[in-house]
Amino acid sequence: MPAELFEAASGPLSARLEAFFVGLLDGMFHWRNVTRAHLYAPIMEGRYDTEFFTGFNIFLNALLEQSLKADPGVDVQALRLTLIEIFSAALLPGLLPKAFVGFSDLDFDDPAARRAYVKDVIARFFPRGR
Repeated sequence: MPAELFEAASGPLSARLEAFFVGLLDGMFHWRNVTRAHLYAPIMEGRYDTEFFTGFNIFLNALLEQSLKADPGVDVQALRLTLIEIFSAALLPGLLPKAFVGFSDLDFDDPAARRAYVKDVIARFFPRGR
């Protein structure tokens, strides 16, 4: 589970978030249909009043709290925005791994490529390894 990866990872917040998001993307690839099923109601019906999104928001708040414990000096609102941006960067490749085939040679089906992608995304938000 990605949450356990975050909690188990040591070091700066960026390293812990990297472990979490690699686990998230790997999970989205291993259980593609489960991910799609969780997102069916909001995508197809415009409904966000699902158990998944209730749990997702609880989880986001817990991730925020854990992140603040890992780096208490970070600005809360900036961290919220950063988590939204990183989740957004992970969501499209997780749901549509072939979306960028005509644009990039990045192969999201390759676990090493996913790890490198996440590492790059995290480095853009935490350039000094904070």
